[in-house]
Amino acid sequence: MKWLKKIIVLCFFITASAIISSGHVFAAENSTGNWRSIYDNILLWVNFAIIVFIIIKFGKDPLMNFLRGKKEELANQIKKFEKEKNSINAKLEESKNKIKESKDHIKSLKEKIIKKGEKEKQSIIDEAHRQSISMIENSKQKIENLINQKKSSFRLEMIDTAFDMANEKIPSIINEQDNEKLLDTYIENAEQNR
Repeated sequence: MKWLKKIIVLCFFITASAIISSGHVFAAENSTGNWRSIYDNILLWVNFAIIVFIIIKFGKDPLMNFLRGKKEELANQIKKFEKEKNSINAKLEESKNKIKESKDHIKSLKEKIIKKGEKEKQSIIDEAHRQSISMIENSKQKIENLINQKKSSFRLEMIDTAFDMANEKIPSIINEQDNEKLLDTYIENAEQNR
C-alpha cells in the first residue's frame, strides 16, 4: 500500500511540474511585468494543490477500491489458473498411470497369447503324432491284411496247382484196385461218422 501511495504522489508531482512549466511559458509570453510571473506561478501551485487535494480526497477511495478489486480479481485468476494447473497435472498423472496400466495389460495379454499359442502348438504336435501313429498302425494292418490275402491266394493257387498236378499224375499212378480200396475206406469212414 505504501508503494502505491508513493507512486500516486510521484505521478502528481510529475504532472504538476509539466503543468507549471507549460503555464510559465505561456505567462512569460503575455506578461507585462515581473510581478505577473510570480503571481501566475503562485496560482499554478495553488491550483495544483487544490487538484491534488481533490484527487486525494475524492479519488483515493475509488482508486484504492479499483486497485483492490483488480488485486482480488488477479488473485482469483491466479487461484483459478493454479486449480486448472493442478487439475491438468492430476489428469496428466492419471493418463500416465493409464498408459502404464495399458502397457502392463498389453504385456500380460501378449504373454497369455504366447502361452496359449505354445499350448496349441504342442496340442497340434501331439495330435499330429497320434494321427501319424494311427496312420502307421492302419497302414501296418492293411499291409498285413494284404499279405494274408496274398498268402491265402498263393496257398489256394498252390493247392489248385497241386490238385491239378495230382489229377494229372494220379490217374497214371493209381490203378483199378487202389481205386476200389480208396472207395471202400471212404464208405467205412462215412458209416462210422453217422
